[in-house]
Amino acid sequence: MNTRKKSEKKPIANIILLIMIAATTVAVMVMGFVIGGKTQHPIEDFMKYIRSGGSIDTEYTDPDGTDDETDGSGPETSETQSTLTETEDSGSISTNKDPETITGTDTFSDPQSEGTPVPSDSVPETKKPESTSDKKTESATVTIAPDIRKDPSERVTVPEIEEPSERVNDPDYFSDALFIGDSLTVGLSSAGKIDGATYFAKTSMSPSSALKSTAETINSSGTLTQYLTNHSFGKIYILLGINGMGGQLSKSQSAYKKLLETVLTLQPDAIIIIQSVFHVTAKKSASSPSFRNSVIEAYNDMLKGFVDSKTIFFLDTEGIFDDDTGCMRADWSRDGVHIYMKYYKIWKEVILNDGKF
Repeated sequence: MNTRKKSEKKPIANIILLIMIAATTVAVMVMGFVIGGKTQHPIEDFMKYIRSGGSIDTEYTDPDGTDDETDGSGPETSETQSTLTETEDSGSISTNKDPETITGTDTFSDPQSEGTPVPSDSVPETKKPESTSDKKTESATVTIAPDIRKDPSERVTVPEIEEPSERVNDPDYFSDALFIGDSLTVGLSSAGKIDGATYFAKTSMSPSSALKSTAETINSSGTLTQYLTNHSFGKIYILLGINGMGGQLSKSQSAYKKLLETVLTLQPDAIIIIQSVFHVTAKKSASSPSFRNSVIEAYNDMLKGFVDSKTIFFLDTEGIFDDDTGCMRADWSRDGVHIYMKYYKIWKEVILNDGKF
């Protein structure tokens, strides 16, 4: 009976002995991994060793995919050092950066920004210098001078501008000049053309229709607004008003004011020379209230109110074709309004001699 019990205890003792031997073997092998310095994670790598059948990789890879110390205080690995020791000339990364602060894509600081990181594999966007053509154009404002007539019979006069002692007709003066007008300016462009000048004119053009009008004197299908937008001028001469004459003077004033403001807005570096409307013949003046010379004179007085002697000037051409009665010479006109072609040279001479401001 006792012999049977002893024989039953031997297998149990053998099992316990095998367990102790196995545990001792495992402990020895784990210590071997630690002492040998083959790993920084002995338990995980020992399990990998068991699963691989007893082979150990010579190159260690950290399971979390990072090689440097997680707290950033340990020595930098060769890969981290190579990232941090890029040439200082490139301006990419400073070598005194704490490795803990450098994460993800390498970055550099744009000297023109406020330290905002920019990917190093991208080229920093260069800001284009501000173009003057891109600037918002400010709308010009024309001030209308008050009517200075004390008596209706008195004419409005424009303050005289000091003139040079000797007039010099510079042939290049009109190279940047634009003449805007109706059929009278159409005639000037052919019979009294001034070398170098440009003419934007059309029959029946008026102050209210000018901006949307096309021209018959230049090879362009665009409107005056489009033409002024696409070209630059230093001097702009305007003769408009005979078409539409006779209406309310306040409406004519508003239309002309809008024209002047638009021209100055589109041509901020130009000066404007307003030319007064010509007198008509005595017969024409008596035939219609709209063409009375007294109405034309009131209209011209209204135009003088726009003059500021800085950007807007006035060229008095009202009576250049007059006879002794203060009306256009009858024998110089075919219809009482338009002069014959041979007399346009008189207008041209007035512009050349008195139209330089």
